Amino acid sequence: MSLQPCTEWRLVQGAMVEVRLGRCLYRAGLVDAVMTDDSGIWLAADGVHSREFIEKAQGYSLWTSLFYYQPGRTEHQPETSTRAH
Repeated sequence: MSLQPCTEWRLVQGAMVEVRLGRCLYRAGLVDAVMTDDSGIWLAADGVHSREFIEKAQGYSLWTSLFYYQPGRTEHQPETSTRAH
């Protein structure tokens, strides 16, 4: 599964992401919490890594393989079919 850049960080709570700084992988992990103003995320503690705040303004980018991520959506849930049964 290929990773895609995510510009709306508030949509990835509970997802596994890669945090990149430029072209370099900084850290990968589970998004523990998101800022509602889209300014940053909290990555959950994992092994030797403690819980960490990642601030978008510092130049970090998020990459995810979430199939339901779509710019402009306000929820992070799979779309449901509108087809009649």
